[in-house]
Amino acid sequence: MPTTGAVTTDRLACTLMALLVAVATVHSGESAGLVDLGDGALHLWMNDAGFFLSAAVLVLRTPEGTARPPRLLLAASMVLWAAGNVTYDALSAGEAEVPVPSAADAVWFAFYVPAFAGVALLARRGFSRTSLGTRLDAVLAGAVVLALAADVVIEPVMAASEQLALATYLTGVAYPVLDVALLALAASGLALRGWQLQRGLVVVVLAVLAFYAGDSLFLVRTAAGTWTEQGVDHALYLWSAVGFAALAWLRVTVAEPREDSRRTVVAPVLLGLLGLGVLVVEALDAADPRTILLAAIAIVAVLLRAAAAVVEHHRLLRQARHEALTDALTGLGNRRRLLAELETAFASGRPHALVFLDLDGFKTYNDTYGHQAGDVLLQRIGQALVHAAGRDGTVHRSGGDEFFVLVDGADDVQARAELLAGAAVQRGDGFLITATFGWASLPAEACEPDQALHVADERMYRRKTSGRVTAGRQSTDVLVALLEEHSPGTAEHAASVAQLADATARELGLPEPVREEVRRVAALHDVGKLAMPSEVLDKPGALDDDDWAVMRTHTVVGERVLLSAPALSHTAKAVRSSHERWDGTGYPDGLVGEDIPIAARVCAVCDAYDAMVSERCYGDVLTPGGALAELRRCSGTQFDPAVVDAFTRVLTDRERAVLVAR
Repeated sequence: MPTTGAVTTDRLACTLMALLVAVATVHSGESAGLVDLGDGALHLWMNDAGFFLSAAVLVLRTPEGTARPPRLLLAASMVLWAAGNVTYDALSAGEAEVPVPSAADAVWFAFYVPAFAGVALLARRGFSRTSLGTRLDAVLAGAVVLALAADVVIEPVMAASEQLALATYLTGVAYPVLDVALLALAASGLALRGWQLQRGLVVVVLAVLAFYAGDSLFLVRTAAGTWTEQGVDHALYLWSAVGFAALAWLRVTVAEPREDSRRTVVAPVLLGLLGLGVLVVEALDAADPRTILLAAIAIVAVLLRAAAAVVEHHRLLRQARHEALTDALTGLGNRRRLLAELETAFASGRPHALVFLDLDGFKTYNDTYGHQAGDVLLQRIGQALVHAAGRDGTVHRSGGDEFFVLVDGADDVQARAELLAGAAVQRGDGFLITATFGWASLPAEACEPDQALHVADERMYRRKTSGRVTAGRQSTDVLVALLEEHSPGTAEHAASVAQLADATARELGLPEPVREEVRRVAALHDVGKLAMPSEVLDKPGALDDDDWAVMRTHTVVGERVLLSAPALSHTAKAVRSSHERWDGTGYPDGLVGEDIPIAARVCAVCDAYDAMVSERCYGDVLTPGGALAELRRCSGTQFDPAVVDAFTRVLTDRERAVLVAR
């Protein structure tokens, strides 16, 4: 909720903006002959006030962040331009003619420094993500603007200033050159966005264009001796200030340019034709018109041919992208598209639901009636799911007989999943196809695509195996029993680590499916030690380098063992990573930070604590306080700091509960 100070500042900025618009409108009215401002003093006062108001709006309304520096630079440029006007007014107050160059020219030239810097900062945002073609478009845009402006403005000013003293001549020519360069820079910034008409950048380009038009009119009319105080250039200056001030309410986004947009073809071709037109007009005065026109026709043909090639390339690119994201059999999105849509869903911040449907009985149907009939049935189920999903759901087939539905919104997810499962039911003579479903509420139960898929898969698997002990549980119990036979005391250690890990996972706020995986990883993290020699496992004292070389293979061995049981495939990866370190110096893969699975990070802390406080053959026993101090010492290097903090809270709560019980 905004503070009182923020509200006051915003109201003041709105008031100044309204005053600036009013000033610009009055000037426009006089330029059109609708009002009469009287003597020149009022003109000058209103111009200066307009630029100062624009600067005030940009300073007051611009928030903190990366957008602040360019807007403050533009505010500084507005102040400098108005200061130049004030300086000129002071110099012209006497009867003597103001020399050129003067102190006012120095201040006006200073205007261009922050103006160029501010526009450049806005133009270059996201520059590193643009392609070579987009950067060449920016060069083309700047070149064409320079060519056009040089012909329309710079040449007349230069021609009218030829008889002046060198210093006066250079000063007069410098203004149109700098104006043109500023406009070219703004046009190049638009090209760098792939010609996407994003409001903030378009307003900047229009503001620079208005300033350029006003200054050009002033310079050309001054050179020709036709300038008056009631000219339209006053209004254009002020509308430029309005444009820059409006930037305080608009965002200049940094979305990646779309290389397949039609604008990326049309805009360069139009710029090329415009540049060609300037060349033809200039050349017609000095060469045979027929030769120039024939050459122009040839260049136009080359431009159109290049445009046709780019259009065809874009068509093929869109087709390839569509095929890469589409399931060829059903026409639904495939797993790749699902992952992309999940990324978009997480980025939106809105609640979503992911429903996973696994068909029951399809394999029997496929074996009985043949693959062709099975394909037709999958297509029919896919269309039924699309109809049931409605406008706020997208259906994907990830292969085989598995479908996913991503729903925008998370109201009564289980009821929605049951509806979709009902839509997938297919009956016929001698067959019945049903669907078992699981779901994940986003972002409540998952914060990344892989985690969302895992939560939905775990929930589906539990529903499919409800009423009996799961295959994962059976496999886990067998492996723990085998470990105990191989190394007595392992089962007790695994149970202790699993209990601590479950409490830590709950303290971290992890959803139940993830907590279940944490418990399983904690119970099986030492399964690879089944392949370790007893003389290494039971060796008293510290292990030597050869012993450690053997021991460090146990996580990879554990992964291979668990991958042989499909129900434990999700657990295998975390077991492999159970001895990785937060700073990347662990084994076997040197993973860093959050690249390490969360179950492995939790297991690492709990396993280390239990090892330090237990009677183990290869280390001294520490008190709980000493073990906790060691965990804190290694927080941020060996262990995830967030997991260590949660584990600390778990132990603190346990100690408090023991004291209360006494």
